[in-house]
Amino acid sequence: MTLTQLAKKCKNEAILSNVRDELHSLTQGKDSVGEFARKVLAKAKVACQGQDKKLISQVAIDVFIKGLHSDIRKAVLRLPHKKDFEEVVTSAEKEARILDQECVRSG
Repeated sequence: MTLTQLAKKCKNEAILSNVRDELHSLTQGKDSVGEFARKVLAKAKVACQGQDKKLISQVAIDVFIKGLHSDIRKAVLRLPHKKDFEEVVTSAEKEARILDQECVRSG
């Protein structure tokens, strides 16, 4: 391996490490549940490139749930465990709508 190839490999590994750090620090913030889900999945695909799709999905689920607003996260964690990212996102979107409706009624 040449010095240039080694430098390129190290740079790529550093970039991947940064993406993984970014992935694990993602939070929903002002994003909708759907927008946040898209960001998480995109970062997970980059951070876990070359890995099995099931692993990517599980990483995305873990990061997604961890980064949700606390009220939505608590509601999602009470539901039966799902192994499909899209199902988890759908559940979170439903719970967010329910919570929004409760806020409107009580507010």
